[in-house]
Amino acid sequence: MAQLQELIEATSAQWNEEDPMLAWAGECGDFADAVYYAARAQGLELEIEGVLGKLHDGCEFVAPPGTSLERLEEYGVLSNLNHAWLIHGGRHYDAASPAGVDTPFDLRHFRQVAVEILREHHPDKLAVLCGQHTYWRESAELLDAFLLARYGSTDMAAIRDL
Repeated sequence: MAQLQELIEATSAQWNEEDPMLAWAGECGDFADAVYYAARAQGLELEIEGVLGKLHDGCEFVAPPGTSLERLEEYGVLSNLNHAWLIHGGRHYDAASPAGVDTPFDLRHFRQVAVEILREHHPDKLAVLCGQHTYWRESAELLDAFLLARYGSTDMAAIRDL
């Protein structure tokens, strides 16, 4: 797995110099393809996985702490997921998680989308989750760091007007 991590890190380092975050936030499908073919050329067996507004039965999805997949569907989180990533040895990888994580909801993209949707449409529920679970507090911090780096603000209304 160290070989895959090194390959992901090397591919990330060469990705879009103007906006390297695109490797996991905007160009994730292209990034996953690039790593997949490079890994296969090195003899690594892995899979590309993805969601486009709907979970499917082919991948194990475990809801983050304090909620359920049904609740996330009800809150509109699942219908807003759009991401591609790699699976190897039961772990999930993308440009933001080159060492791999245990579940798709541990990938930064999933964490940020969940917080973004809850922050906009269910702020009271997000406040409770953040108060009770480190996962949600850390996910909110990840989203804020991303927004500041990309847009210079965490104000979603102002960002939408850009």
